[in-house]
Amino acid sequence: MRELDVAFLRRWLMWAAVRLAGVRKSGLSTLWRPGFGQLAALVAVTLPGFLFVLIPGCVVLTALLVFYLAESLAFLLLKIGGRRTSTGEPVKKINPPSFRWTPL
Repeated sequence: MRELDVAFLRRWLMWAAVRLAGVRKSGLSTLWRPGFGQLAALVAVTLPGFLFVLIPGCVVLTALLVFYLAESLAFLLLKIGGRRTSTGEPVKKINPPSFRWTPL
């Protein structure tokens, strides 16, 4: 990847992802076979990589939860104070909020 001009950090994150996939498939014992150097490199590369993904993920999840709460409040206000027909039915159908979370 160096010869293909892949940036340093991206190159090492890709190496760590492939290495972790190998560990996942072959078991944890494969971490100690190559020696302590590769284990230290793996930890040194994956921890910042996880933080790089985890921190924005938490920000997005928090924003989604705040938006869901705002939607829920609007739904309740519309449900309570919305216009109704003479039979007591709402004039328009009010869709309830939903928070769909589909983990990988």
